[in-house]
Amino acid sequence: MPTYFLIVSLGRCGSTLLSQSLNQCDGVFCDYELVNRDSDKLRAGHISIALQESSFSFRHALSQLCSENAVVGSKLSVPRYQWASHSFWKQVIGKLAIENIKIVHLSRSLIEHFVSRKVVNATGIWHIRTNSGFMEEAKNRETYELPNFSVSEEDIDTFCHDALIAERYIISLKRSLPYLFVDYADLTHEGNEILSFLGTSISSNNKGNGLFETTGIQKTIRIPHADLITNFDAIEMRFLTWERKREQLLFNLKQ
Repeated sequence: MPTYFLIVSLGRCGSTLLSQSLNQCDGVFCDYELVNRDSDKLRAGHISIALQESSFSFRHALSQLCSENAVVGSKLSVPRYQWASHSFWKQVIGKLAIENIKIVHLSRSLIEHFVSRKVVNATGIWHIRTNSGFMEEAKNRETYELPNFSVSEEDIDTFCHDALIAERYIISLKRSLPYLFVDYADLTHEGNEILSFLGTSISSNNKGNGLFETTGIQKTIRIPHADLITNFDAIEMRFLTWERKREQLLFNLKQ
């Protein structure tokens, strides 16, 4: 019987890096992304999930992706407009609570997440890779400039409020399912813990490289995120206030 898992995040939290890295491991298949969208709105590599259908099962959806591997998983990156949708989360949690699926919860600091999404919206660039051709979305770092932008307190409040609602819902999966929390800042250092959690190992061909060193994925932003916000001094405390709320949420998670 295969082990099934989901990498659950709010997007822009390292799920592509993790899923592609896990694909390098013996007996692991982790491709595609499960999204709650109509089929005509899907991008390449996305699979629509029918949460409203009583017969829908995450476990069944994962089993259809690959039947030959011992560990099979996918990404569940929740679109921004669904973060604070209680009806959406009620459906997701209701489905997952009765299924034996391992959850890898990826999270990211609020300011880094906020800025990362601003950059994507301005440039259209989701990922950067050193090995060209690895993915259609890959772009060369030298072909674009990072944008500068100002931020309103209202934008910060709406983003952070909705993000923390979603994070609480994801954390609640810990009550009924095998669960592992991984912070984006620690992602590349948590390879062994993630592999152990999923019950797998690095492919014999890549043992010298480590889990995250074979995909060619690079960070889209390498300068301090705050440097891209033109009015950062004016809104810094707003971000810090929300970040303290996130830290308290994560502290409670560890208790």
